[in-house]
Amino acid sequence: MIADRYTGRYFKLLQSKPGELPPIDPILLAEEIVKLNVSFTPLCDDGSVLGLAVFEDVLLTVCLPNGKIVSYQLSDGDVLIDTGLQQDGLLGRCNFTIAHEAGHHILNRLFPEDYRQMRNRRTHIMYRRRAEVVNWVEWQADTIASSLLMPRQLIYECMPRFDLGKRIDILNKLYRPKEYQQFCEMADYLGVSKQALSIRLKQLHLLGKDYLANPNELPRVYCDESDLQFI
Repeated sequence: MIADRYTGRYFKLLQSKPGELPPIDPILLAEEIVKLNVSFTPLCDDGSVLGLAVFEDVLLTVCLPNGKIVSYQLSDGDVLIDTGLQQDGLLGRCNFTIAHEAGHHILNRLFPEDYRQMRNRRTHIMYRRRAEVVNWVEWQADTIASSLLMPRQLIYECMPRFDLGKRIDILNKLYRPKEYQQFCEMADYLGVSKQALSIRLKQLHLLGKDYLANPNELPRVYCDESDLQFI
């Protein structure tokens, strides 16, 4: 519901009509709707930090890949994304990181006291790391990010748009190649990773079983009751 408020304003900004909803541009949504300042800069020398959200004025010091130390004066509403995410093939992760950091800001503004306690940070920055332990705060930001990038109504429109019908029963590139290709095209269109899209489809009960991690695993086949008479 929280994410729907922001995506609703986004579609209104673009004057988009139901049935013709466009993909979400996370930078446009973050800057024009959530009123954040999004910028790209090297954040670490090993690729471990993907992005960060700033809640109060703070001086950030970063060690760049070349060993140079730089400092940034940041303010509330700033979102920094590591330039490493601008590489080819990382669009989905980049977009999700932007939406994730926007999610932190949205929650912080809606529940300032509760969220400040949950953050439990001495600094005024929250980092999104490549291999981050999922806790309650990060789960909330991930959930809102998913709904910001893949609003329910947009997903409902995209399913028939990519000839996926009302629901995908099995997602497997070996046994259902055509359906899998259409799913991949939908993920590319939305600017998200295949994993992110599969999770969102499951949340909306639009996907049964996926075999993204192991396509060689044989799908389990179950008989309908009407078929038992022929066995």
